[in-house]
Formats: sequence, structure tokens, C-alpha cells
Amino acid sequence: MTEKFKNFFCGLCAGKIPNELKQKFILYNVIDNKMEMSDVCNPCFYKLRGVLAERSVTTKQEKLFTEMGIK
Repeated sequence: MTEKFKNFFCGLCAGKIPNELKQKFILYNVIDNKMEMSDVCNPCFYKLRGVLAERSVTTKQEKLFTEMGIK
């Protein structure tokens, strides 16, 4: 029988996180014309949500992207 996993690995920080803090993050990749999705932890989700809420990328956002390893 299958054992239910209690943890997952965050798609951004790669930390081992309890399932209670799991968020599904879905983005549309305009360049490749496809949907991208990943499971991320709540802290990474809130960071990304704040960054992506702006229509233009600011210097602060570029710094955060660099810190999080996003190109």
C-alpha cells in the first residue's frame, strides 16, 4: 500500500517542508507557450506573489530574483 508523504521539497528554496505549508504555483510561460507549475512553501509563495504583483521589474525585485536564483 502507498505511504502518504508528510514532507515535500520546495521548488525554489529546495528545503524539506511539511505538506501543511505547501502551495501550488502556476505561471504561464509566454516564450515557450506553456503552463509551468511547481509546489513551493508558503514563505517562497509570499515572496513570489509580492514580486510578481508589480507590472514592471524594479531594482528591488531584480535583487530578490537574484537571491532566489530566478533568471
